[in-house]
Amino acid sequence: MYTVLLVDDEQWILKDLRRLIDWEQHGFRIAGEAFSGTEAEVIAQSLKPDVIISDIRMPGMDGLALLRHISRKLQPAAVTVFISAYDDFGYAQEAIKLGAFDYILKPVKKAELIATLQRVAARLAEQQVKELAAAEWERSRSFVELLEQRLAETDIRRKLEACGLKLDHIDYRIVIIRTQEGADTCVAEQLGKLQSRWTELSLLAVRLGSRKWACIINNNNGMPFSVPRLRRLLYSLREQAAEHHVQIGVSRPAQRLKLLRDAFRQAETMAIHEFVTGKRGIACYSKQSGFWFEARMKRIMDADLQQLIEIAGQLRTPPSRLNVEGISMIQTAMQLRASQLYDSHAAEFDMTIGNALSEQELAVAFASMQEWLDVLLDLLRQREWLHDPPPRKSSSNTMIQEMLAEIESSYQRKLLIGEFAKQYHLNASYLSQLFKQETGESFTSRLVGVRMEKAAELLREGALTVHEISEKVGYDDYFHFSKLFKKHKQISPAAYRKQRGLLQL
Repeated sequence: MYTVLLVDDEQWILKDLRRLIDWEQHGFRIAGEAFSGTEAEVIAQSLKPDVIISDIRMPGMDGLALLRHISRKLQPAAVTVFISAYDDFGYAQEAIKLGAFDYILKPVKKAELIATLQRVAARLAEQQVKELAAAEWERSRSFVELLEQRLAETDIRRKLEACGLKLDHIDYRIVIIRTQEGADTCVAEQLGKLQSRWTELSLLAVRLGSRKWACIINNNNGMPFSVPRLRRLLYSLREQAAEHHVQIGVSRPAQRLKLLRDAFRQAETMAIHEFVTGKRGIACYSKQSGFWFEARMKRIMDADLQQLIEIAGQLRTPPSRLNVEGISMIQTAMQLRASQLYDSHAAEFDMTIGNALSEQELAVAFASMQEWLDVLLDLLRQREWLHDPPPRKSSSNTMIQEMLAEIESSYQRKLLIGEFAKQYHLNASYLSQLFKQETGESFTSRLVGVRMEKAAELLREGALTVHEISEKVGYDDYFHFSKLFKKHKQISPAAYRKQRGLLQL
C-alpha cells in the first residue's frame, strides 16, 4: 500500500479528493493532508509519503516551491502529481522540468485520477525494484570487499552487522548455492523459510551473480551447531528449488571472523563438486588430505611418463573422498612433474590449456573432470609433442585467426577449447598446442585477457554497474570476475572505476 499526502489551500477540494475514489482499492492510503506548501513540507519530512498530490497555486509557498524543497530533503523523493484550475502551460512545463510526474486539471475526474494513480503505482514499483537491486548490489560489493581485504576482526564484525547479521555468539558456516539462471526469487523465498524454521540462526544472504548465492549462517545461541539439522533444511531448500538444478557447498564451522575467507573458499570448492561427480547435491567440505591422498601425490612426483598416464586413467573413476580442491592439487603436481621430466620442452607441455589452475578456473576452463582428463591423457600419450612442436598445418594460421575472431566477438559466451576442437575435427590438446604456438599464449589466457580489456572499457564508460559488467563479459559469478580483474589490472573493478572519477558502482 503506497502512502499519499494531499495538499490544497481549499479544504473542500481535499474533501472531494478523499471521496472521489476508493483509494485503498487502488493500492493507496491517504496518510496526511496539508493546507499550505509550508505545512506540507513539514508533514512530508515526518511521514515520508510515496506520493504527493498538490495544488500548484497556493498562497505563500506554492506547489513548485514545495517540489523544489522536498526534492532536496526527501530521499528518495516522493512522486509528485500537480492539480490546478488553470490550463497554464508555463506552470506545467516548469513542473515537469522540476521532476513532477503528472499535471491534472480541476475539476479532477475520477477516471483520470485512477489512470494517473495506475501509472504512479507502476513508477513506484519500478523504483522499488531499482532500490532493492541497489541495496543488494551494495551488500554484494561489501561482502566481496570483506573477502578481498585483510581486515581486523573488529572491522569484519562491524561490516557484517551493518549488513544485518547478528553476531551475539560467533559460530558460523558459509553456504554457497549455485543454480540455473532465473532462480533468484525461488532461492530468496527458501532462504527466508530456512531462517524462520531455525530462529536461533542469523542468516546473511548475498547474491554474487545471476546463478550464485553466498550465505553466512551464524548460530547465535551458543549451543553446538546441529549439522544434521542444517543438512535437512538445506535438502528442503534444494527440493523446493529442484527445477533450478541447485548445487550447495558448505564450509566447516568457524568461530573466528578472521577465518571468513577460508570458510568462503571451502564452501565455494564444494559448490562445484559436480565437476568431479557429474551430480548435483549438497557437499560439505573436508580438507583434501589423508594417507591415500598424500601417497597419490608422492606417486605423481616420483612417476615417469607411463605412470603419469596410469594415474590419470585411474582418475576416470575418482575416489569418493576426492573433491575439486584435490583435483586442482593433482593437476598442479602433474604439470610440475611433466616439467621436471621434459625440462627444456616444458613450455610445450600445456596440459591445462594455460598455467596451473585453481579449483574455480578448472571448472570454468573445462565442462567436467572427464573433459579435463581427456585433454590430459591426449598430451601425456603424445610424447613426441614434448620433443618437437606440433606440425604446423598449412591451414592452422587461418584456423587460429578464426578462433581469435570468435573470442573477440563472442567473449561473453562460455567458450571452450573442446568446442573449437569438435568444430575443426581435432583433439583439444593438439588444437591447444597450435593455438599457443601461433599466439604465444594459451587459449584461456587470451580469452580472459580480452574479457578484462572489455570490462575495463565498460567501467570507463560508466553506464553499467560493475555487477552488470561482470555478466556482460561472460562471468555470472561476480566474485570470480573481481578476482580475475584484480589479477590482470592490480586493482579491483570498483576501485578502477573510482580512480577514474566515475561514481556508478
